[in-house]
Amino acid sequence: MSPRLLSSLCCSLALGALLAPAPAAAQEAQASGSLGAGMFGSAAAASAEVGVDISGDSFAAGIGGQVRWVADEGVRTREWDEPSEWATVLRYLMYTRLPASDTDALRVALAVGALGDVDLGGGALVRGFTTGLELDHGHLGAQARVAHGALAFEGLVDDVVAPRVAGVHGSFTRVGARHLAGFGASLAADFSASRTRVLMDPDTGLERAELEQTVLPMAALDGRIGLHHSTPSRRLAGALRAELAAISSAAAGLHLGLDLDGQFGLTEIAASAGLSLGTAGYIPGWVGPLYERDRVQFGESPGAPTQLDLSERDLGHLGGLYELRAQHPGWGELAVSVAQRAGLPNLVAARVSAPIFDRAQAALWSAIETRGQARSFAFELRARLPHQLFVSAEAARLYRGAEAMDGAAPATAPDEALSAWWQATVSLGATLALTP
Repeated sequence: MSPRLLSSLCCSLALGALLAPAPAAAQEAQASGSLGAGMFGSAAAASAEVGVDISGDSFAAGIGGQVRWVADEGVRTREWDEPSEWATVLRYLMYTRLPASDTDALRVALAVGALGDVDLGGGALVRGFTTGLELDHGHLGAQARVAHGALAFEGLVDDVVAPRVAGVHGSFTRVGARHLAGFGASLAADFSASRTRVLMDPDTGLERAELEQTVLPMAALDGRIGLHHSTPSRRLAGALRAELAAISSAAAGLHLGLDLDGQFGLTEIAASAGLSLGTAGYIPGWVGPLYERDRVQFGESPGAPTQLDLSERDLGHLGGLYELRAQHPGWGELAVSVAQRAGLPNLVAARVSAPIFDRAQAALWSAIETRGQARSFAFELRARLPHQLFVSAEAARLYRGAEAMDGAAPATAPDEALSAWWQATVSLGATLALTP
């Protein structure tokens, strides 16, 4: 995720522009470059990065790239050896279209970049999905949302070059003077679900594991009813929701929940609580915050069962989800969720994204399992300095292919096994305005 954490979270949050008007801005363009030093695992590392950013009334885009040198392996070509990684030269692209008049009801939002904490529909299929957890594999994803009156459609894909996860959701919502009611449907596919197969090596006579990929189609139906009350200075709303989901033909689950949200001046606060009831192998939010790891191994140990392996066991039937979110324009957004999953560790996820505060900008993403010691996170801070200079600091605990690290995985682990990996960088750079 890092060093693109800020842009990935901003891309995902850009879809909220359907709910709030964007301020008009003159077209601006600037180039930037930076040099950094830090650690990549236990080895010293250095990096060089260049980019160009352009923004206007309804769009923003950035292109660029980074080259990293590591003491024990030289230039890291692993970060640029796949077509999907070359596509990430497009750092981000955001576009919004809001109604131009009272008779114009069309709203459009598009975000292209690394996915950061994204949901699909009610979240039974895709919840908190984040890409960039694998350091040796970059991905350029996309999200889009189109709304016209009571109808809305959204879609996502995690990699526009080689999709692993994709989904669409359509909904119809009727909002009255004091009530609201709506229903929707989601379709998604996991093109990279992996199942472990243990084989006998004919040369050595030893067992070895390999991952067999399969496609998992998923579908969900959702509905909600609620009440709302608005005054010039505040808005209060509450809704009951239900979602019925099926993960291929293997598992199904029912989600029931209560959502509360309010707007007080410019500040928005939302809270929700939900219960899930599923068949023995049902995992709510199949594509979640740690799915790039879970699809290969559910846990920190290389060679652990995959998420699909676990879904074929009796995990239990009950789960819960609790969420809290707060947002204030100019201050940023805070979101925290706790997912209780039957037969699996609880998952705590947090996201903080702050806009420019005078001269600084920061973002934090984290996903922590209460058992199994999983604690992935990424943090980035940027600060402006005089004379068009800036300094940035990044720190992350992500994952790297275990085959690239001697002794990191047992001999029986599959080639795709992952091991946790730390990295940290401090960079100094400069910007150059390309427009007057």
